[in-house]
Amino acid sequence: MDKISADYVVGLVDGQGNFSVILSHKRHYPKFVLNSKSQFIVRQMRDFFRVGKIAVQRPRKKAHSTIYAYTVARHDEIGVIVDFFTLNRPIVKAKEFERFKECYLNWKPKFVKRGREENIRALNNAIRLYREGVSINDIVAQTNVDLKKLYSVLRTQGLRRYKKASEVGPAERPRLARL
Repeated sequence: MDKISADYVVGLVDGQGNFSVILSHKRHYPKFVLNSKSQFIVRQMRDFFRVGKIAVQRPRKKAHSTIYAYTVARHDEIGVIVDFFTLNRPIVKAKEFERFKECYLNWKPKFVKRGREENIRALNNAIRLYREGVSINDIVAQTNVDLKKLYSVLRTQGLRRYKKASEVGPAERPRLARL
């Protein structure tokens, strides 16, 4: 069997696949998994979709066998899975797929991988917004930059909105009322 068909993939996923919606850090993420004892089948699936990863789950007991898991969890890769199963509907896991698809369509990834130039533009935009007084949460939501990278760039440029208590003079410190 050199090339697998779309019907074969749908049948295999109906039997051994899983369209998951995972809750992590108060956010929902779609995740596609296909488990099999056959490494050949899992590799065929990866070659068919051209996305995803294969993991090997070794047994803890001698009586159990090794299981190979084909997993797709990245935002751009999940789109390939959703597009395929939108055209080729699963039969057994139709409701599970609809929930999976809805989660994908509503899923805004926390960070989007971009090229170097795009990252520089996004960070420059974030710095401009920071200087305008926009809150950090709004900056991250608008520019989709990594918070650690943003703080690192702000630190290197010496930008701070608030002074540390050690930098504030005694006249500027609030006084506590004595009882």
